[in-house]
Amino acid sequence: SNKLGYVAVAKNATTTFYKEKTKNVVRAIKVYYLKSYGEKWEGSRARFTLRGLKGTKSVLQKNFTLEAWHNSNTSIAYQHELDLGKQALPPGVRVELTAQLITGRSFK
Repeated sequence: SNKLGYVAVAKNATTTFYKEKTKNVVRAIKVYYLKSYGEKWEGSRARFTLRGLKGTKSVLQKNFTLEAWHNSNTSIAYQHELDLGKQALPPGVRVELTAQLITGRSFK
């Protein structure tokens, strides 16, 4: 696929995105990802971990898994929104989102 983005191509490939000292309340996180087809994408899943840190103290940790394969001869961009609801993070925290390829060969 010619869609731009970070691509995991090795089992257990991991990356972490972070924002230091948020200025606003964090109520939700959106992840845009690709579902595709064929051997390269078959069975591919990534685990995401969202953490909120105040100094070195963890104030929130949420995990979710997304699948990158579907049974359609198309590559389609999707979005997943993790609504934090009453666990919204206050201003001033460090927000980390870690993605790890847990099965399959590719995730974007």
